[in-house]
Amino acid sequence: MRAALLRRDVDRPLSIDRLVWPSVFDFHPELEPPYTGLYAGLWDSLQRLRQHLDRQELSGEEYVIAAFTVITAGCQSAEVADISRCGEVTVPGKLDAGWRFLGYDVADDSATSALITMRAAADAADPEAHRRRWAGHLNRAHLFDDLAPAVELRRHSNRVIPAHAPFFVYGLWSIREGDTKARR
Repeated sequence: MRAALLRRDVDRPLSIDRLVWPSVFDFHPELEPPYTGLYAGLWDSLQRLRQHLDRQELSGEEYVIAAFTVITAGCQSAEVADISRCGEVTVPGKLDAGWRFLGYDVADDSATSALITMRAAADAADPEAHRRRWAGHLNRAHLFDDLAPAVELRRHSNRVIPAHAPFFVYGLWSIREGDTKARR
């Protein structure tokens, strides 16, 4: 995983991609219900997630409850319509002022990250040029702090990895206090 990082001094990479930032359910697959919401692997109800976690035997487990938002800046209307169907049923339907912003990721609609998991052939052929282009925009969690470079990587990924397009910018937010743990 470290070889795929664009920024080499990352403390712990975070991502919407479960291959990068595993869910607590990746460590306990038997605890994940068959349906959590329209967006595979993400819960459409924070209250339902909390109630489910409270009923589990996770004593001693450290995890973060994270929220993910879809940023539609620069998206075509068809892309927005497709992704909006997921947000129409999400509860809560807006961010809470107490949640901590972690950064922006760029991923396709199956949550495969263009920042870590996926590379275009041209970018893989010259990884140092790719690293120089994006690494300076990434924080210590390997996420963008600013929206503009995230939108730029979204456009780049749509162009150079058309088989996975459309890509989206996702905001990552920590919901739980004391959120320095690695699992979500």
